[in-house]
Amino acid sequence: GLEDALTARQYRVIRRLWKVDTVLSEYELVIEAVVLRPFELYYRWKGRREKAEIKRYTGHARFKHVGSTVHAASVRLRNMERMGVL
Repeated sequence: GLEDALTARQYRVIRRLWKVDTVLSEYELVIEAVVLRPFELYYRWKGRREKAEIKRYTGHARFKHVGSTVHAASVRLRNMERMGVL
């Protein structure tokens, strides 16, 4: 992994600069929503109040794709519940 290519000190410094985050909400998690953000933006957008700014930074197409993927997963789960599978 990355920690093997760097010294322990280098890894600690880099680790504080980036954060694994999601495009929309961590509660509506699909793999397409996972992003690596600079820590400053992660901290700034933690409450997800700046949706227009997040959308502009992420890109409209990616944001739309994630929204469609979350919607499709929700519909699939709801249908499975109705069929008694879940």
